Amino acid sequence: LSELAPRIVSFEYDVYQATLGLRGQVFDGWSYDTYLQVGANDQTNKGFGAALTSRIEELTFAPDGGVSICGGFNPFGRESISAECAAYIAVDGTDRASVDQTILEASLSGPLLQMPAGELRAAFGAFYKKDKFFFSADPVARVFLPDGRADIVGFNASDDIEGEDDNTDLYVEASIPLLADRPGVRSLEAVVGYRYSDYASAGGADAYKAELLYRPVDALRLRSSYQHAVR
Repeated sequence: LSELAPRIVSFEYDVYQATLGLRGQVFDGWSYDTYLQVGANDQTNKGFGAALTSRIEELTFAPDGGVSICGGFNPFGRESISAECAAYIAVDGTDRASVDQTILEASLSGPLLQMPAGELRAAFGAFYKKDKFFFSADPVARVFLPDGRADIVGFNASDDIEGEDDNTDLYVEASIPLLADRPGVRSLEAVVGYRYSDYASAGGADAYKAELLYRPVDALRLRSSYQHAVR
């Protein structure tokens, strides 16, 4: 409806993220790395220039043509809707949404044993993540007519949405030296890893990998990898 002026949507975002971590040595050759990260994304969406179906139909089907409400409603022709009737059917709305995330991870890495080609090194870790989301629609966007149509026209109708999910992971990874300083083999090592994830919404999932790293000379390294990941 041109009499209501152009439809305009304004998006505003407030985003923050903070991370605090610690690194250090626990004993000979072994180190730890841990961090906590929190963040949020808050959104405000304002819409201008929409209309209400219920009021348009109220004026359209009024016995007096809407004269008693806003002076009379004529939907036909250019600039036919009066300012009073345009103000009566017009509506603005504001939707709000937020995503909050918390991550906590701690790992421990170091040498397990000495092998002929070098140290067998391993890493162990635990990971936790929680996501929360909510969407709060403007009250006018949540109104539906008896026949199921949305009352608002010009912007999408929606209901409120809210939910959260979290997962806890445990993982281990090992680097195994196979050969070193041989003819045609500067180094050859295998890397294996396994992660178990427990999702509050979906249960447990396994992820794993196996890699072969081959360095014929210092300037060149080739990698072959097989991985199975679940997210």
